[in-house]
Amino acid sequence: MSFEDAHTDTGEGHLLSVQMVKDVVAQMEDVAAAQRVGLAEKGARSAEKRGSGGRSWMDAWNRQRFEGNRQLLARRRSRGM
Repeated sequence: MSFEDAHTDTGEGHLLSVQMVKDVVAQMEDVAAAQRVGLAEKGARSAEKRGSGGRSWMDAWNRQRFEGNRQLLARRRSRGM
């Protein structure tokens, strides 16, 4: 999309297709963020089932790492994207 932003075309059909692509990219980013959150939560649940087993630092690190993705996903959902 950076090429499109640098070399704009004012044709109605072109602008419509560019907006559609931008919408699909935003949806894909939302899905990827939701997938990362789901994987992190699954890992945390698995760790809880088996006990800490010396891996509590790793579970804490994963929760912190993916908290940003949860917040991003919540912001995008609140905007209606």
